[in-house]
Amino acid sequence: MTKKKLLLPIGLATFGFMGNAEATLLGVTPNYQAPYIDLENSYLIYDNDGVDSSTGLLTVVSFGSRLRSSSTGPDQSQSYWDAAVGGSDMTPDTMLTFAINTSNGSWNPTTAAGANQVTISYGDSVGANTPLYSWTGNITGFGWLEDQSYTSNYYEFGTKFDATWEMTSDSYQNMPSDMSQFVDGYLTNLMSGYEGGIIINNTAGFVDPDNAVTKGKNQNPGWIPNPKAWQRDWVFGASVYPDSNQHDAVMAALQPYMANLSTTACDKLDKTGCLSLVSSNVSASVFVPIPPALLLWGGALATLLPSLRRFKRNTLANDFAQAA
Repeated sequence: MTKKKLLLPIGLATFGFMGNAEATLLGVTPNYQAPYIDLENSYLIYDNDGVDSSTGLLTVVSFGSRLRSSSTGPDQSQSYWDAAVGGSDMTPDTMLTFAINTSNGSWNPTTAAGANQVTISYGDSVGANTPLYSWTGNITGFGWLEDQSYTSNYYEFGTKFDATWEMTSDSYQNMPSDMSQFVDGYLTNLMSGYEGGIIINNTAGFVDPDNAVTKGKNQNPGWIPNPKAWQRDWVFGASVYPDSNQHDAVMAALQPYMANLSTTACDKLDKTGCLSLVSSNVSASVFVPIPPALLLWGGALATLLPSLRRFKRNTLANDFAQAA
């Protein structure tokens, strides 16, 4: 069945140009009327040979997340790091992974283990009745912003990413009464035949301020061009730069994800196979596309599942979905 991309009014037309000199975003438009998850206190980690010698692995890890029924409805948070309450979990969890061709920065649709996955798992429970939720799925597309213009803000380079995905499971435990609509498998069934969207923002981007050239005619604010940006290792997030007071604590928490990264610091703008640490604010959101005719979220749920089957057979509804 052809997947309906309700979050992509532009479709994936621009994705076809990712092999050109300049990369592009897919054009994902978020759907705040349907359920989505905000990934909180997140870090962006890139291993330039994380899949194989020609394929890197971009990973989003988070200390917590927040499930939202909609932008205005009730929400529920969970933590993946329980050290603050005396627990033993000192490591954030993997939320998203993307395989990247290091030759040009394009998405690699490989099915290699651990690549191109949404793995938002249950958080660390701190009580028998703690609400928990889990979404899993497969990445189906990936885009990123490459700004090669020196006349614009160079920090835009590598600051924006988006993706599409298919849900394979959703499960919940101990959800509060105002979020009782979240039941195991409900969204997975509803999402069958459709693609959701992912948006990632990174306030710094692929820059190396330590090696910026700011004098004379060869001014360069530290911008690392494509594909060299994808041929070195990166860690983005709060306090990862060595001069931060929280640097040691952050590095200790991220250490399990850094074991295979280079131990050589990038000391030149054109250097590859090295590691760059960049303090930034990383945010990410994972969206579910609810078909328009079923935007009754929070209503009479008992009637929705039977309606889904009728909806998929309805020609007018399908035409509307394809046009969206």
